[in-house]
Amino acid sequence: DDKVLAGTSDGLYSSTDQGLTWNLDSNGIIPYINVRSISVDGENIYAGVGEQIYPHSIYKSTNQGNSWIPASSNIIGTNIFMLHKIDNRIYTSANHKGLFYTTDSGDIWINANANLSSYDHDQIKSMGNCQSNYLLYSHRNFISTNSGDNWSTFGSSSTPHFYGFL
Repeated sequence: DDKVLAGTSDGLYSSTDQGLTWNLDSNGIIPYINVRSISVDGENIYAGVGEQIYPHSIYKSTNQGNSWIPASSNIIGTNIFMLHKIDNRIYTSANHKGLFYTTDSGDIWINANANLSSYDHDQIKSMGNCQSNYLLYSHRNFISTNSGDNWSTFGSSSTPHFYGFL
């Protein structure tokens, strides 16, 4: 399928003509809500929203974004800043709640805040992986050598902050 999805401050949009035209495509997501992040895991697509006033923070599509269902039963009423797939986990950062991951298509999200202070987990903006290590940026750089079970800071005050990973 040649469908492209884009999260925007006005909702989730899709294009089927390589980005020449865009349509609001949020069947099941509250229209005109701030969609801050999108991640894909096999046939599942996840969209994280950035509105604390709505009950659901993460939505899932199993049909290429044609319809969406809530997928954040234990992460509610918060802004989602990041969704990222590493190995068999989808990670998310939830404002004021921290880092979570799911291995069961979003049914249950597991707290992954080990060794992160409340200040650290309120600021998580990006995540990536480098071989077998996981990297995380809050207001400091963090590394995990055990699949995200524990985190430790790395670098010095002159080490650049990692805002994006590829």
